[in-house]
Amino acid sequence: MTSRWSRITSFLNQLNLNIPQPFELNAFIRSVEEFRGRKIEIVPVDFGIDRIARGIVAWWWSFPDIDCVIIDRSAPKPLQEHGVLHEIAHMLLEHVGQRLAHTIAAQFRQLDSHAVLRALARDINRYDDPDEADAETLATLIPIAATLRLDTRPTSAASGHVRGRSKSGLSGVPSTPVKHHLYRNIRPLWERLIDTPGVSCLEPLPTQPHPAQLDLLLRRMVVESLDGLHRLRHLHDPSVAAAARTRATAAGLHPERATSVAEAAAITTAITRARHPPRGHHRPPAQPGLHHTQMTRTWGPTPGSGFAAHSIWLATIGQVLPASPAPTPSSRSSLTAPQLP
Repeated sequence: MTSRWSRITSFLNQLNLNIPQPFELNAFIRSVEEFRGRKIEIVPVDFGIDRIARGIVAWWWSFPDIDCVIIDRSAPKPLQEHGVLHEIAHMLLEHVGQRLAHTIAAQFRQLDSHAVLRALARDINRYDDPDEADAETLATLIPIAATLRLDTRPTSAASGHVRGRSKSGLSGVPSTPVKHHLYRNIRPLWERLIDTPGVSCLEPLPTQPHPAQLDLLLRRMVVESLDGLHRLRHLHDPSVAAAARTRATAAGLHPERATSVAEAAAITTAITRARHPPRGHHRPPAQPGLHHTQMTRTWGPTPGSGFAAHSIWLATIGQVLPASPAPTPSSRSSLTAPQLP
């Protein structure tokens, strides 16, 4: 698995694609459009409960004259952006994905399957698929190319070497000590999430990350945590959060801290229910008339918040997680790390 990072890093460097620094998604999309000579349209829609419970955040539809990336508008902003990057990574890696066209046509029966030339669904349960793992790796590397000291600007024929950069790829999270703090405090929540049925991680993350890999590993931890929490939204129980908030307030906690305790309690309950579904409980069926905009807000910072705000929020939740049995150690939380060139 570790060789994938070296291979995809080399691919990104040799691509000669202009990646804006500091990274900005819309500017990057325009750069990819110019690079490929094809327009990319981002289409936000309301995904149904069943699709979000299966981890579908973004879908790529390729037509003769345009590529469309359909994203779940209810997902946290960093997860939406990562989903878009994942689908663009499929385009850059020239993945075909025709094998999924019939599956997507079955999901959306009103669409003509013959109109879909290529379709790829982002589902992190499919990391055993080499194409999915490669696309996820590239999507992680793109916004932090500067931090990894890659220069993805077009180079002259005479200078094919990698130029150095030093600016952080995690906007709003400027210092190494802060990143270490976030990584350390998010980890307890991340460990519980990846050991929950239906939630996956790309590969194990170390307890003590090497400074040179910190941005990469923190981004993986944040994305995987947000993805796992997004999948669990249908298991949110407002009464659990309300009861926890009442107890925290009665104990004299600051209102912001009480909110964090309430969110952590609701998350812990959702994880427990995902691991041990009540008898007779089944995944909610797909219901065309029921969208996520009709669901009550569950947890997280203000809608539209970026990567830094979500990182801080996740770290806060990790600090106040209610006492509960620790997840059984698995290979996904072992102490190894990806190797970069």
